Amino acid sequence: MSTRAIVGVTQKDGSFLGAWQWSDGGTILDILNRKFNTDETVKELLSVGAWQIMLGPRQWKEYCDYINKQYGWPIPEHITVNNVYFKKESYCANKPTVYKNIIDAANEDINYVYVYDRVNYKWKKYDAWKILQGKYQL
Repeated sequence: MSTRAIVGVTQKDGSFLGAWQWSDGGTILDILNRKFNTDETVKELLSVGAWQIMLGPRQWKEYCDYINKQYGWPIPEHITVNNVYFKKESYCANKPTVYKNIIDAANEDINYVYVYDRVNYKWKKYDAWKILQGKYQL
């Protein structure tokens, strides 16, 4: 089972600009806060559009070594942004999606929404189901 997430930022007009993470979306808060903590790096992140997994350099090497040794697969198609590796697939969008608001984004088939706080330069992780139930003040 995949743990999907939308990673994004609320725009001045209230819309939400987001990108998709298809797998392991529950574990990316640390890398977001370490590597994507300025308006410029967040913009670069969102420009990736959609990806399957996001990994740091050591984890990317371990992942590539594993799939090569275990299955004989070559290094997957990927993009590198701010020394973070994004595994791409042919079906992955190459631009972010504009949602009406965070609730609209949470209504996608996802588990989490990561929201960049432009004031404190930090990411926050929200459970999509709890957003839809009105459990958060957003």
